[in-house]
This record gives sequence, C-alpha cells and structure tokens, in this order.
Amino acid sequence: NDKVLQISRAMSAPTLDIEDDGKKVSGNGLGLAGVSIEQDAAYWEWHITIQGKKYDDNDSSTMNDVKFGVSTKKDRSFYRNLDEQDD
Repeated sequence: NDKVLQISRAMSAPTLDIEDDGKKVSGNGLGLAGVSIEQDAAYWEWHITIQGKKYDDNDSSTMNDVKFGVSTKKDRSFYRNLDEQDD
C-alpha cells in the first residue's frame, strides 16, 4: 500500500501554483508535503517531469530545478515573516 504524497497548499510558498490535488506544481518557491517521519530513516521515490523532460539527478542542467530535503512544518505566517525580512 504505497501512499501518494501531495504538496500541501497550506505549508507551501504562496508563489507556487498547486493543481490536481497537490500532484502538479509549478512556479518558484518552497513546496512541502505534509508527512510525519517516525523513524531515523525514510525513503521516498519521486517521478518528476520538468518542462517536458524527466528529472535526472546526474544531469547538471537540471540540478538547480528541484531540490529535496526535510523541513519542520511551515505555515502562512512563516512566509509572511520571510517577506517582511526582505523589505
């Protein structure tokens, strides 16, 4: 029973356009999926298409298009604070 992770609109940057129930994302900014990790290690498999091409982490031309990591939970006030710091 594989779970399908979806990008959370509530935790992601307002600059992202999130469609198809969180399965299709475009724009620039931080996109987060809400999932709890209850172990020391976890594994995710992503299938990503960027402008009509498959993402390849060995291809240096796509390395800056997508980055993966783990984050604490974010909300809209987090992004408002970021905007205020930029001003």
